[in-house]
Amino acid sequence: MTILVFINILILLIIFIFLRSNFKRTRSLIDLGNLFALSLVLNYPLRTLQLTFFRDQALPEDPRVLNISILIKLSCMIFIGLAAFCFGYYLSEKNRYNRDFLTNEYRIQLFLPFWIVFYSITLLATIYKVITSNYVSFLIGGNVNILFANTIENIHTMGWFCFAAVWLDFWSRRYRGIWPNIFFLSVNMTTLAYQIMQGSKTFLMLSGIIIILSYYLIRKKIPIIGLVIFLCWTIFFVFPFVSSFRDMFLQEYKGEIPQISSFISDSLLREAYENTQRYRYSQINPVLSSLSRFAGTDHLYIIDRLVPEIMPYRFGKNLFYIIVSPIPRILWPSKPIVALGGEYGKTLNTITSVTPFPLGEMYWNGGIIGIVFGMFLWGVCLSMIMSIFAFFWKKKRYRLLVIAIYISRAYWLTTCEGTLVMMLASLLKWLIAYSIITMLAFKFTTILMREEISTGFLYWGKEDRAIL
Repeated sequence: MTILVFINILILLIIFIFLRSNFKRTRSLIDLGNLFALSLVLNYPLRTLQLTFFRDQALPEDPRVLNISILIKLSCMIFIGLAAFCFGYYLSEKNRYNRDFLTNEYRIQLFLPFWIVFYSITLLATIYKVITSNYVSFLIGGNVNILFANTIENIHTMGWFCFAAVWLDFWSRRYRGIWPNIFFLSVNMTTLAYQIMQGSKTFLMLSGIIIILSYYLIRKKIPIIGLVIFLCWTIFFVFPFVSSFRDMFLQEYKGEIPQISSFISDSLLREAYENTQRYRYSQINPVLSSLSRFAGTDHLYIIDRLVPEIMPYRFGKNLFYIIVSPIPRILWPSKPIVALGGEYGKTLNTITSVTPFPLGEMYWNGGIIGIVFGMFLWGVCLSMIMSIFAFFWKKKRYRLLVIAIYISRAYWLTTCEGTLVMMLASLLKWLIAYSIITMLAFKFTTILMREEISTGFLYWGKEDRAIL
């Protein structure tokens, strides 16, 4: 056990040195490299230590992972992978653009006509999902047109862009008029209400993550009280409520999604809330139970057992999907489907997608060599994405759009619940989508705000001020 603890302390030390070095260069804690490194810490060394010292409450995905010799082997693989990521990010970061967009002082004022129209469009997509019985995250409605539903889902997802913008606006202003307040409340109420109804831990946490990231970007300090509230909200409400809600939903409706009128009349949300406190974690420490969600070590062990005998090496063949991903499926119905989580979940005999986590994905692609090259590539890619944001931010008229996109997408770019292929594929797709939005935004606001737009939406002086 001493060797196991030593290896994981060494991993934590490497991550600490990386975070410290990266902070000195970027002067920001919410750089993508820092956020992804913290996510890796939760899913690997901390998870390994939890499996080591809290075996009875760790809720392992496979009990065999509790074997000390197995954990030592996995820790060595984790050490190699995390070191490769840090090296890849550091090496490509040294000569990149500066990160002024994360350190500048902002004073933001939203141009409400544009944001109201844009959010209304995303809200219509949400309403469509509800009335077509496609409103929960863990099932697909039986009568849903998959091709059209994918487009609707993309439009609906852009609502997080507005959510980030209103919180950036909220934290940057001392006085708010009645209409900005009404819009702020409307965006928050409709967003949070839908997240509770769709039963997703990720999306319920995402709202809090965006609020905290936007606070840090504007105020340049960590919201300690906000973090404590967010952690309590996540541990004592989100995890037990969603688990209770999903189990009750599946039991009540037998894997089908009912019409929204039937769902509301059944009061399932109220019953799930009442059942939250006595649900699964009644006999287990809720903090340790929540940490079991970050199960990167568990799935690295499972994939190590399955590859290559049951799941053959992929050797990066899914990278082709990055090129074709921006083409809407409604225009190309036969577009290849890449669902590593679905394929992995099917191997595990589950009806849902199961994330392989970063090291598991890379091991699946080429064993230990796949972990080294894959995690190195992941670090390089995140650094290049930071450079893309920094490049567009240098154009003054794009600045509010850039920081709103960054805050709304930061979680998806740094979560261990995604895959490198899907992260890069979605990035290319969203770059195209947000470019179109930006073009339409300037066309729209030029008509309504011709005199203010003559020098761009963002006025840079002693007080940085964003109008869009």
